[in-house]
Amino acid sequence: LRGFRIELQEIESVISRCSFVEGVVVVKVGSESSERLVAYLSVREKRGEAARRMMEHGGGGCLRLLCLKYMPQYHVPSQFVLLEGGLPLSSNGKVDRNSLPPPPPLSAQGAKSSGTEAGQQAGEESLRTELEELVSEIWSQVLQLEGPLGPMTYFFEMGGN
Repeated sequence: LRGFRIELQEIESVISRCSFVEGVVVVKVGSESSERLVAYLSVREKRGEAARRMMEHGGGGCLRLLCLKYMPQYHVPSQFVLLEGGLPLSSNGKVDRNSLPPPPPLSAQGAKSSGTEAGQQAGEESLRTELEELVSEIWSQVLQLEGPLGPMTYFFEMGGN
């Protein structure tokens, strides 16, 4: 991915350290020019509701920080998708990667900023100049995102290379 050797099992191992994660599978999605990593998660039954609330309120940022603690940036998935019914399994009990749903489209408004505040939204800061607006529009087209990117959006977290 982007010229780096990626070990999906290593990424899965780090994410599975999170107390609410029961199962995880990481896959590469997108075309060759816009490949990115997506982590699909199932949660432990006892912690399911808390995990769902956390993921709805930016929990992917917590998992991203956990990944950054143990791995380089290029190993960190750009999206974390919570699967309500658990990971799809084949008849022999292995994860059926072909049955995983497509990840939701990346949204520029939902993108996390690389700023110091983990929950800061990328779109919170307005674009100030015509150049920022032009760059934002170009990045949105290149990354196939809906809506403009904020000036503090981290290009690589959004799938850029």
